[in-house]
Amino acid sequence: MGDMKALHLSLLTLSLAAFCVATEAPHRLVLAGDSTMQKRAAEGPAGSWGEALAPALKDGFAIANFARGGRSTRTYRSEWEQNVLPSLLPGDWVIIQFGHNDMSKASDPKAPERRTDPKTEYKDNLRRYVRETREKGANPILVTSITLFLFDTNGVWRAQNPLTPWVTAMREVAAETGTPCVDMNALTVAAVQEAGFVRASKWYMRAVNGKDWAHPTIIGARIFATLFLFGAEGRCGAFPAVKPLEGDAIQAQIDAASAAGGGTVTLPVGLWTIEPLRLKSGVTLRLPKGCTLYGSLDVSAYRKRGCSSFIYAEGAERIALEGGGRIDGRGAFFPFPQPKRSAWRPHLVDFRGCRDVRVEGVTLENGGSWTFNPRGCDGVVVRNVTLWSHVNHCNDGFDISSKNVLIENCTVDADDDALVFKTPQPDIVVANVEVRNCMFASSCNAIKFGTETHGAISNVTIHDCRIVPPTAQARFDWRTNSPGVSNYLTGLAGVAVETVDGGQLENVTVRNLTIAGSMTPLFVRLGARNPPRKGRATYLRNVRFENVTGKAGGRIACSVTGIPGLKPENIVFSNVDLTFPGGGTEAEAQATVPEREKNYPECRMFNAKALPAYAFYVRHAENVVFENVRTHLAKGATDARKPFVTEDATVKQGM
Repeated sequence: MGDMKALHLSLLTLSLAAFCVATEAPHRLVLAGDSTMQKRAAEGPAGSWGEALAPALKDGFAIANFARGGRSTRTYRSEWEQNVLPSLLPGDWVIIQFGHNDMSKASDPKAPERRTDPKTEYKDNLRRYVRETREKGANPILVTSITLFLFDTNGVWRAQNPLTPWVTAMREVAAETGTPCVDMNALTVAAVQEAGFVRASKWYMRAVNGKDWAHPTIIGARIFATLFLFGAEGRCGAFPAVKPLEGDAIQAQIDAASAAGGGTVTLPVGLWTIEPLRLKSGVTLRLPKGCTLYGSLDVSAYRKRGCSSFIYAEGAERIALEGGGRIDGRGAFFPFPQPKRSAWRPHLVDFRGCRDVRVEGVTLENGGSWTFNPRGCDGVVVRNVTLWSHVNHCNDGFDISSKNVLIENCTVDADDDALVFKTPQPDIVVANVEVRNCMFASSCNAIKFGTETHGAISNVTIHDCRIVPPTAQARFDWRTNSPGVSNYLTGLAGVAVETVDGGQLENVTVRNLTIAGSMTPLFVRLGARNPPRKGRATYLRNVRFENVTGKAGGRIACSVTGIPGLKPENIVFSNVDLTFPGGGTEAEAQATVPEREKNYPECRMFNAKALPAYAFYVRHAENVVFENVRTHLAKGATDARKPFVTEDATVKQGM
């Protein structure tokens, strides 16, 4: 029986390969262009669409990035002759993109050396790059420049595109020389216009510094790289652009494997767009290294499969998602929700009511909404997963609404909460969870219990983890509305522990944790947004923070708060060492803090103002214990507020 099962699974894998067009990967991808493609000098909000190609292509072949900032087709010649040409090998693919600096305005002091006439010199330079690439046996690809951010201050798109003469010239050279051309200018114009002023502004560095209309943020870079990969399809010969993979055929393989008692369905290496998939009992879906799945943008495809996510399972047992491949939901291309108008957006991976779930080794990116959502499951292992999602509303990382869960060795960078435990219904239980050796980053809360807390959360241990600044911000800029925040890449709370919907939370331990990139390191809140189910009490108790170090990114202090008659209890801070920025005023020290009993809980909830303490504010709480807690002000900083302020609370302090 075992031999028959192995044969059956081998046939499944072979049959998948049968309908996939095999393409031999080229030797290298060489990038020759300007700063929109060049490798970034340091981690930060600035991005490069050339560098953003690496996650999708790095396992297929090497990428040599020779792009340089400030270069036009004229001023790039020295880099080309000294570094690019000598390195070219037969079979290389060479992306050639210039235009931004070729159109340098007369007011630019470097215009005389950079600017080229689009009808004469620019065309001649492009022809020369193409000819010399072919003389080396390599394959040129001409790529027009990404669009500038052409919305005016009223959100109206400017009719005149200053890049048009150079874009037109490149298209003409491509046609004349028979060179593949990817019109990134047209692709990015369409995408930016579709996104609109508010959303697309986060794709450019103007969101960070208020003035850069040309260079992408990391978010914009990743979106533009995806546009290139899809735009190259059918235009660049054997270049490994994104190709369609037949979703019905793969779903049939999954169904057959489940009917046979279980097995592994292995997807082919390559870049694929595919309809949603529904996992069934006993099936492991394996994405090998070098396999990237891009989610469908066709809403009807999700309805056809009965899926709320790109990869979906319901009521299944013994299911797994594994391998070194990537799953990209293309969430940037689903609409943002608007005021008074919702927009359906799929989760990326959604498992509901399943048992014995494993997700291991994969990279999850760019969900339309939540990224990984095991809800009502029993027995979940998440191991060695990398997650990045900063492209739409509600881009949570791991949304855990399950019991008996292990999460280890993961890296999560999310626009919304990175790791969040929630009980959206009273019968949902989160219990017996261990999280270890992970790194979390978020534009909101890095680790959060809540907001939906209708059921019970208990016995959760998080240890030996790091919280770091997010790499991007798709929605928020806390500098504009939160006191003391000066860094664009700042989140809300490092750890937020909340119960506000009538639920029960107890026995939570957070230890051996470092916190950076959050305006408020620690936040605890028991509120009454919704009442408990009849016959149940609501509480938040027995929470312990131990061996925690960190630095606050804003002036809103850590807090432990309840409301009159409803108090968190037994909250312990042991061996905690935190540094705060200072700058608090006498008015803030004397401020009255509103109760806000039914409001949405977050560290900014008290009118988004600084609290009367600079380190810890405790109100309406029982048995809050501070053991060996050290608080500091940043070097040279002063603060008119006291480090600790308590109201209607029993607090114990000791060494």
